[in-house]
Amino acid sequence: MRNENFTPISFSDQEKDRFYTLSSIDSLQGRDGEHFLLFGMLSQLEEGKLFLEDKAGSIELDLSEMKSKHASVNGLFTESCFVLVDGYVEDAVFVVEEIGLPPPEARDRTRAAFPNTNLFGGNAPLRTEAQLREIEVSNDGGIIILSDVWLDQPDTMAALRTLFEGFSHTAPPIAF
Repeated sequence: MRNENFTPISFSDQEKDRFYTLSSIDSLQGRDGEHFLLFGMLSQLEEGKLFLEDKAGSIELDLSEMKSKHASVNGLFTESCFVLVDGYVEDAVFVVEEIGLPPPEARDRTRAAFPNTNLFGGNAPLRTEAQLREIEVSNDGGIIILSDVWLDQPDTMAALRTLFEGFSHTAPPIAF
């Protein structure tokens, strides 16, 4: 994580306690009872059981300890969301004492770290952000949104004809 809470500035032992240390799931083996902070994605690999996955593996979560210690938890936690979990390992199950959402990151910082990456999946964008901004600035057109367009009504067809004829002599909008 690029958040300042996870990145120590120096290697000084005095400053070490001010920062959180994230562990990977594969580093938990044989370390029952030790305390860990994990970052990963919630998933349900087996019916009715919640797991945490990271790039190194997965581990079953036990949320019963968390429920007894905390009356309320802030956040909406769904399958496939990324979370920070604090707890310990007991019999190959991670006992969660606290769960939370990772700290937010400014858009500019994310874009600098992942330039030209489509964060919603799929292929890389065909145009860069700078090219899209140039198109936006140079184009005066708008976007037309129509709702409740009943194409089986003669009045609707006449109104659409008038709308489209209005754009026949000028530049059409970017999108309908």
